[in-house]
Parts: sequence; C-alpha cells; structure tokens
Amino acid sequence: MIGWIGRPLGGKITGRIATSELTLGPNSPLAIASNIVPAGVILLGVTTAVKEAITGATSYNVGDGATPDIYGGTIATALGTTSKLTDHTSDPLRWMPASEDVEIGAVGGNFTGGKLLITVHYLELL
Repeated sequence: MIGWIGRPLGGKITGRIATSELTLGPNSPLAIASNIVPAGVILLGVTTAVKEAITGATSYNVGDGATPDIYGGTIATALGTTSKLTDHTSDPLRWMPASEDVEIGAVGGNFTGGKLLITVHYLELL
C-alpha cells in the first residue's frame, strides 16, 4: 500500500493492490477471480504472474467478462512469465462503481494445470 495525503483537511489517495492465486484446469477453458476488483475505486490495471507452468493451453488472455483480453492477450504459459500494463489491449483506467471479476481465458486448448497469480492495481480516494 502506498499512501499520499492530498489536502490539509485529511483527503487522501491510496494506491492498493488485491491479489488472488488461481489453480487452472482440469480441462477448463476459463478461470475466474470473483469480485477481485473492489467497488468504489479507480482501476489502474491488472497484471499476472505464472507461478506454476500452465499446461493444456498455448497462451492465455486476461479479461473482464465483456472484453476477453482487455488486460492482456496471448500471454505465454511458461513458469515465471508475467503480464504488465504494456500487455493491455485497451486503456484499463476507469471508475469502478461495482466490484468486478477478472477472467483468465485459455487460448489454443483448455487449461489442464498450472497456477496464476492475479494482481489488481487501483486507487482509493479517502
């Protein structure tokens, strides 16, 4: 958590993250981190890190349910692979009035195994 005090009256902007580790498979085309994006925040982006090599699929997409690759498209499945802001296919910056899922979609086959760490980066106004 990173915090900045903005006004003498106590207003503050705080940078925060939310994380979830997903186990992928067996034989599934989709994995969902439910409600990982909190309501009432400014979303900065979503990143991922492969913690256990992903098998079955040749790559994966990171989406929001409406746009399957908004946070990253055709990301490699090897252990240690990460996705970052430059992998986003559209500008993720937006106000989130309601909580939101992050969806991991298999490309080139179904997930048969692997672990993926999802990190949501956002700002909270206090």
